[in-house]
Amino acid sequence: MEEGWESGCGGIFQNYMSGQKKHYACLCMNKLKKFFNWRIYLSRVSDYFHWTIPVTAKTFWDEHMEVVLPDGVSAAIFCYKKYDVDATEFFLQTIKEGDVCIDVGAHYGYFTLLGAHLVGNQGQIHAFEPTPRTFAILEKNCSRKKNIFLNQKAAWCEE
Repeated sequence: MEEGWESGCGGIFQNYMSGQKKHYACLCMNKLKKFFNWRIYLSRVSDYFHWTIPVTAKTFWDEHMEVVLPDGVSAAIFCYKKYDVDATEFFLQTIKEGDVCIDVGAHYGYFTLLGAHLVGNQGQIHAFEPTPRTFAILEKNCSRKKNIFLNQKAAWCEE
């Protein structure tokens, strides 16, 4: 299992999810392992054979998004419903309804979609992703959201 998953089930995730989906926070680790085993297996098989497999993943806030295995970010979202526990907890603690956020290097849109969920209809997320194939998936994942503004551009800073 991903390190930090147990801590992810407690703390901010448990507090956040208690209002949304109480049963997720109450599941024990054994049940979670059984439920996710086929997902982990598929991710490992696709990595071993160098297959790229587009799959639909469900995030911990019940958003569906397309990801491509065996990409590491995709595998984490597909298997564990989240990616980068520390950054996710930062988002949950920091972003409030009505905020405007910028996601540079949006990839397939995990943080873009999480941000859009947190800022609500009054807020905005501006996502930047320059890679054409990745942007196409980002576009598909974000097409239902009116508060996401996509930019197929790279962002950098000049001194």
